[in-house]
Amino acid sequence: MLIVGVLHQAFEEYAHRLSHQLRDEWAKIQGRFIDLPVNTAGEEQIDLISRAIESDHRPKAPSALARTVASLVHRDRPAIASALRSC
Repeated sequence: MLIVGVLHQAFEEYAHRLSHQLRDEWAKIQGRFIDLPVNTAGEEQIDLISRAIESDHRPKAPSALARTVASLVHRDRPAIASALRSC
């Protein structure tokens, strides 16, 4: 059997507020897994998001906040503006 888990933070961070004894138990569990960290650049993350989200719903007009963010991105990082539009 193969189990693939995707965590948004380091394994030990999930147990940081637990007692020392429980953190040791978490460490034992972590020892059964192999960490494969994936560090992607912001542009890659936006590209992945733009291809992962599919919806038939399109807002009639973007919100004021969306327009502000889009204008800042277009001004500072024009290369990712089109990918962000796809999100």
